[in-house]
Formats: sequence, structure tokens, C-alpha cells
Amino acid sequence: MNAAAATPQQYSEVADEQLDELEATDPETYNDVLKACESVFEDQAWAHANSSAIHTNQGIRFRLPVEGRRHKVVWSSDGPRIEACSPTPDAAHRETLQLGRRPSPVVDARSVSPLRQPTAASLGVDGPSPRR
Repeated sequence: MNAAAATPQQYSEVADEQLDELEATDPETYNDVLKACESVFEDQAWAHANSSAIHTNQGIRFRLPVEGRRHKVVWSSDGPRIEACSPTPDAAHRETLQLGRRPSPVVDARSVSPLRQPTAASLGVDGPSPRR
């Protein structure tokens, strides 16, 4: 990892490996992610205000979106320290992760029959109620 201002304890081993892989495979995204990481170190209050919080077994972690990318920087306020840098899953994958099941199939609206008004028979009623 080539983060000049960072010290080894400011990045977890996981984040360091993810950044190394990103640097080797996608230098433009790497630079954008690195800028987000640097913003955490430079202005923790700003990073906190622009992050969402998640509760983990290790405590509260913050997720800072990387501008113009699918990536998020996961960081902790201890230090602060960068815990992970990874792309967010797409919506279908996110649904699978959250629900532990496959995403719902896409339904073509043309194949669905239009809604019908309920009838007295479908409601289990003998007929219209008499007026009084």
C-alpha cells in the first residue's frame, strides 16, 4: 500500500490486502478509495457526518461511501483506523445477503393478469345485503 501519510496501525490487515489488490487491478478506483481513507484521517468529524454506522461484534463501525464509486471505506473511530475497503454489493446481491435467499425473479407486467374486483361469491357472501 502506498499511502504516504498512513502508518501500519492505521489500516487493518484486511484493508491493506484489499487496497493492494485494488491498486494492482484498478488504479483509478484505488486513488479514489485512498482519498476517502485520507479524509477519515484528516477530518474525522466530516467523515463521521458522511458515514453510516453499523454495529459489529467488534463495536461500531462506520461506512463512508467513495464518491463516484460502488466502494465504501469501513472505519473505526479507534485511532481512527481503516478496517476494510470494498465494493458494495448490487441490489440483488444485497437482498440475497440480507434475507439469506435468492432474489425474487423479475416478473414481466404483461404476463400478470389484471386485478379483478371481488365478487360476493369470492367473499363468501350469498349476495348483496338487502336494503332497509
